[in-house]
Amino acid sequence: LRYNVYRKPAGGGDFVCLSDTPLTSGPFEDLTGKEAATLLDEMGIELDAIVDLAVDEEEIMQRLAARGRRDDSLDTIRRRLEVHRAQTQPVLDWHANADVRILSVGGVGDVEEIQSDILSRLGL
Repeated sequence: LRYNVYRKPAGGGDFVCLSDTPLTSGPFEDLTGKEAATLLDEMGIELDAIVDLAVDEEEIMQRLAARGRRDDSLDTIRRRLEVHRAQTQPVLDWHANADVRILSVGGVGDVEEIQSDILSRLGL
């Protein structure tokens, strides 16, 4: 998951929104990084940072396989991770090249510690 952090444009006061919505879903589905940035601009939203919760793929695979769902075979999970990477990495790369802060934060451990790390890295 990528937590997207937004603030209102200059003069609108500070506003922070944390969302677990990947940059490839909702209004961003099938958009390139440039198109997503244009959409945010049209909505009057300035993207300050993208927080990338880094979790080892083996950890993700073990957690999903442990759910015991029929569609959670290791091959299926691997394919899902490949699709996720293929869809999100180009958007993430585009924003990085557009000087948006990309913050990689460890996503395994105590939720409160991870949240504290995120807020600290964002300067909040």
